[in-house]
Amino acid sequence: MSDDDLPSGMERRLSLRILNYWRSIRQSDAFPAKGDLDPAAMSDMWPYCIILKTEGNEADPLIDFCGDEIKKLCGEDVTGKTISATPPKCLVANGLNLYTRALAKRVPITYGDEFVDDNGVKVLFRSAILPLSEDGTTIDHFLCAANCRIDEPDVIDGDEA
Repeated sequence: MSDDDLPSGMERRLSLRILNYWRSIRQSDAFPAKGDLDPAAMSDMWPYCIILKTEGNEADPLIDFCGDEIKKLCGEDVTGKTISATPPKCLVANGLNLYTRALAKRVPITYGDEFVDDNGVKVLFRSAILPLSEDGTTIDHFLCAANCRIDEPDVIDGDEA
């Protein structure tokens, strides 16, 4: 589902929609559990989601799940890899690099930035990194979501501006 397909009045930014979903499932707990996630309830966002497993992997989380759109954006399925083993100029490596801040501060983080991919193209992105915990205290996973757009150069009469 593209932003243009969203119902009128619905938040367009994926990072804020996924944050609102995270807040809705956490109930009275500080953090929702991975088992609280319902892909059907967030079907428009799920293809852009990544689940990081931090338990035992705090220094370099393991990608436990990678949505179909993220696979396309990375050019490969990065499920089962650590963040450091993903291509360095892809959305996962760049969009999730603040997981350490979310782990240390124990709060969700949403942010946007840009990077230059392997083809020299500027990629603008937004991402969200949301803590999950099976026991309500220890962060053992993160629900993450990211999307991007390619910053196309302006073209005027066939010439780049």
